[in-house]
Amino acid sequence: MPATAVKKKISIDFPKQHERIASASYTFRLGAALGEGERVLVSVDDGPFLPCRFAEGYWWFDWGGYRSHHHRLIAKIVSADGDLVSEAARRFVVALGDEPAPATLDLSESAA
Repeated sequence: MPATAVKKKISIDFPKQHERIASASYTFRLGAALGEGERVLVSVDDGPFLPCRFAEGYWWFDWGGYRSHHHRLIAKIVSADGDLVSEAARRFVVALGDEPAPATLDLSESAA
């Protein structure tokens, strides 16, 4: 029987879709099984893609210095050659106690 290619997938465990974050710092948790030379990167609000660290079976990214607002996280697996292997997106909102709360978050599925 011929070998079949397994489609790799990245999952964003935290934040949950449309989660409301109320702390001054947050750590994203991602799930991904990587091949040789692959890495996990994240981008918030179309910013630069930054590397995640691996620990305890998950990929992590410590995020801070943000303000109350709606945000979009994109996580991806990239090959050693820089090719996209898998990608996922998530919308969430930050509402810090000392700042005005953002307007209602768009909960439509198309907003992911």
